[in-house]
Amino acid sequence: MKRIVIFWGAYGSGKTEIAINYALEGAKKGRRVALVDFDLVTPYFRVRDVYRFLETKGLQVIKPSNGVCNSDLPVFSPEVLEALYNPYHQLIFDVGGDAIGARPLGYLSKLLPSQGYEAFLVININRPQTRDIPSIKAVLQNIERVSRIKTTGLVSNTHLGNRTTLADIKRGYETVLQASRELGIKLAFVCIPEFLREELQRSSWQKDFQAPVLVLRRYLLLPWEEDINAEGDI
Repeated sequence: MKRIVIFWGAYGSGKTEIAINYALEGAKKGRRVALVDFDLVTPYFRVRDVYRFLETKGLQVIKPSNGVCNSDLPVFSPEVLEALYNPYHQLIFDVGGDAIGARPLGYLSKLLPSQGYEAFLVININRPQTRDIPSIKAVLQNIERVSRIKTTGLVSNTHLGNRTTLADIKRGYETVLQASRELGIKLAFVCIPEFLREELQRSSWQKDFQAPVLVLRRYLLLPWEEDINAEGDI
């Protein structure tokens, strides 16, 4: 596992929820994890909206400084740079949607340590920007062009929110798997919502997946939705 992990993708891909779940898994394993909210273009469903809760779970949350949103200038805080060069720190970036959101990250390309990184493109084929393989390729090329960072893995996260079915998961997986073959980029993992975990375990589909499965718990909620769990975590 690389120490630096970047999640990016089109709007509505679910990348922020994945970044949160991925970071929390690392913290549960005893790692020192910093989660960087580098989404400077999206006004909702952001890491900083739940940062207090995440800090209670052992994460260091690095939020953007005031006045940097929609900026093309280098906006890396001292916290980001400190974590970037700390070999004992796992650093996870949640990057804004599409090429516009990835543009400020271009300054990071010159700062990445020699040991490398993972940059995962999150794909939801129910979104028009990534509905098929040609559009997936276009999004990837645009993000890489402005960020000057190469994508190292694809993440299949096809969903329809609370209306997601296993059929949606499988349909998205098959498209992303084919995209990974055509692009020569690994399929890093397949995401499923927590409420489908048991149904997936009862089905015969999971054994067909040629990638690990990441079960996603929702932490980013709409204003009218109830608290997310009986434990009262958030």
